Amino acid sequence: MFSRGPSVRIEGSAKADKAVCPDCGVSSARVHSRYQRRLCDAAAGGQEVLVELRVRRFFCDSSCCERKTFAEQVPGLTDFATRRGHTRSR
Repeated sequence: MFSRGPSVRIEGSAKADKAVCPDCGVSSARVHSRYQRRLCDAAAGGQEVLVELRVRRFFCDSSCCERKTFAEQVPGLTDFATRRGHTRSR
């Protein structure tokens, strides 16, 4: 939950042409859907920083991979393994 005090809000979207499946490493350009993630970061200058990031889910096209879809990650900002409250399922 986000605080109701002063905050800095940053909006952005990923622009890469492709994303890599975290399980098999195969690159995909076939978009499944789009959604918005809300990231909360440490305070900057005494203000909470909220990042609203529009990301895409991609299809994994590898016939050897059990994962059907995966979300793109933004290096240095998002990571599948650090998502709060997320359990890894397929």
